[in-house]
Amino acid sequence: MKRFFSLNLRGRDFVWPVLGLWLVTWAVTVGAMAIVGAPADSMTVVNGEFFVGLLVWVIAQVVLLFGTAMCSLIVVKRTLVGMEFDGAPFECAYDTRRYASIALGGAVLSVLAFGLYLPWYLVRLVRFWGEGVSHKFHLVSFRGKPMRLFAISVLTAVAPTVVLTIVATTLGGGAMVGAIDMMSFAPLLALAVAVVELFFVSLYAVLLYGWTINLTYGDKIVALRWSTLSAVGFVMGQIFLTLLTCGLYAPMAELRTMRYVAERCVVMSPDGEEKSMGLRLRSWSDWAWLWGQVLLLVITLGLYLPWYYAKVMNRFGGRLYVEE
Repeated sequence: MKRFFSLNLRGRDFVWPVLGLWLVTWAVTVGAMAIVGAPADSMTVVNGEFFVGLLVWVIAQVVLLFGTAMCSLIVVKRTLVGMEFDGAPFECAYDTRRYASIALGGAVLSVLAFGLYLPWYLVRLVRFWGEGVSHKFHLVSFRGKPMRLFAISVLTAVAPTVVLTIVATTLGGGAMVGAIDMMSFAPLLALAVAVVELFFVSLYAVLLYGWTINLTYGDKIVALRWSTLSAVGFVMGQIFLTLLTCGLYAPMAELRTMRYVAERCVVMSPDGEEKSMGLRLRSWSDWAWLWGQVLLLVITLGLYLPWYYAKVMNRFGGRLYVEE
């Protein structure tokens, strides 16, 4: 028997967090441009323009991270309180002051450490979101480790990009490679770099899914059970189809990836019992509907975003199920 989740979200409930994030972004951008563009004679230190610009950049990044974290809490809370499973709603209880201190401290450390602290910052935020959630008196907890997220980001995103850039620049900068004219070699080189980059992008996505879906629900564990290489091949195929169709396939790629991930989620009990999960789709009708929502988002220049989020979550979140 399939037990479905149920969501009843309203777009108007997400207007203020979205508007708040836009206002923070706008204020930070305009303020930074105004201060950096101040007359040089107003600087009181040697090469003051540089130091003022650096200070403005630091403050702007802290404000953006902090504002994003605070708006995210509102979105998470309003999403969870609009969700039900097995006939019972999810309940949220958050200490906003404690969260604000975590968000501000983490934002400052992340900026001062040039982003190196971001994995620890994200884990603290996500764990806070989980700690305040309960369902039928079962508490939720996030089990992801920040060091693993750091390793995933460095080894599958940062390092491959740097290495591929250096290799492409080195090989492409010469006039000849042995007796091969670089003009004829360049397309093959570009193809090889693109394939390798596509592999690492897919690997990063797969490992990130595995890191994110790692929860406890009461005494149960919710995690992914799949073959990493098979999952990478599937994601690569979806990205390739999206590129081949110039983006027209993108909504279907996202939907099929979500279904692929959902079908490999398992809920494990301490006694060894396992329950599988899944996501029910209506294929091309969902693809057409999602494209309609995207077009509304584009036509309204993003103003439709709160309603877009609510409608997408209601439609597809309500198709997610746990199979008994």
